[in-house]
Amino acid sequence: MGQYQMESVASLTTEEWNEQRNTVRLVWASKLSTSGWGTECRAVAYLHEQLGRNLTRREVEDALQDGNQHRNVTREQIAEAFLKGWVTMAVWAMKCVGYDVDFQRELVAKYVT
Repeated sequence: MGQYQMESVASLTTEEWNEQRNTVRLVWASKLSTSGWGTECRAVAYLHEQLGRNLTRREVEDALQDGNQHRNVTREQIAEAFLKGWVTMAVWAMKCVGYDVDFQRELVAKYVT
């Protein structure tokens, strides 16, 4: 444990995504298909299926404003969107920027048991 700074790093490539275990890919696809934080991913998967081409940022933003047409995107549709590279997994790294040794010692002394 320490003090960390979050840093945005390159998204997973399609190849890196496909190297993940099937269970990992399916859990992410399931969560993205049902969670509030998966809305943009569902919109992209939905629009890509409908239009059959890469999307503009404006098209995605409009779809997010328009409402519910992308709410019923399935886990399988999300998984396909990742497989084909229509969506990518954003990645954040935690960079350790400090460690409070005195605090650790204080905790050890206070909570010996």
